[in-house]
Amino acid sequence: MFKKYKILLLIIATAFLGAGVGAVSKLSLQEIPEIPFTFLRFLVAALVLIPVFIKQGFRFKLKKFRDLFFVSIFATGNVTFFIFG
Repeated sequence: MFKKYKILLLIIATAFLGAGVGAVSKLSLQEIPEIPFTFLRFLVAALVLIPVFIKQGFRFKLKKFRDLFFVSIFATGNVTFFIFG
């Protein structure tokens, strides 16, 4: 039962954090240029996610590389249009 509430709490926390990204980005981009802001954003994300991957024993499977490649291309386009759009 506790695990169910923990997952629900994580989903709610993710929704609150995700909802604030647009406003924080808009305010931050008034003070910080686009490229350094994007670098800092991805640096923070990497610093949070790398320990998770290390703890779970991240293994790269070549079979999933194709799917990962296409998702990465679309994600890169999304970030690029966000910065310059």
